[in-house]
Amino acid sequence: MNAESLRSLAQANKQAAARQEQTHTALVDAIWEAADQGMPQVEIVAAVGLTRERVRQLCDPRYRERAQERRTRHAVVQHWVTKIVLPASRSVPRHGPETRTRR
Repeated sequence: MNAESLRSLAQANKQAAARQEQTHTALVDAIWEAADQGMPQVEIVAAVGLTRERVRQLCDPRYRERAQERRTRHAVVQHWVTKIVLPASRSVPRHGPETRTRR
């Protein structure tokens, strides 16, 4: 195992996590839409394979409100993170003992 292999695997993991987050968001949106259209939760459970309790939680208006607030906060943070340009020489500043000045 070398550094390039590790970087490649880490990048693949990040991409898979991003895809999982997108598909989860789409599934939750679809569950909300089905519930809004009057589909019984028992039918939603059968269609998506989640537990009855999890579907009940997802359909709870308080959960939906909190989830939408989280999405909004996440979108704002992502917007600002993409605006930050890190120096090309170092992607992350170091704060270890090698950067401290001695007195």
